[in-house]
Amino acid sequence: MNDNEKIILEYIKEHGSINNKEAREILNLSAPEVRKIFKNLQYKNLIQSVGSNRNRKYHLINKRGS
Repeated sequence: MNDNEKIILEYIKEHGSINNKEAREILNLSAPEVRKIFKNLQYKNLIQSVGSNRNRKYHLINKRGS
């Protein structure tokens, strides 16, 4: 896991969710770069998206029994 992914996960833990704009601001990256990070975290089954387009937010996936 890279530093940007760790920063996003920590932000979600502290705030409950994150959107693309918030991620761009804290990471100082472009929208496509942030989408790639979100896609990687979803592929790793760490976050899930809720909503669509400009209303999309990302939350941690609850893992029970771990």
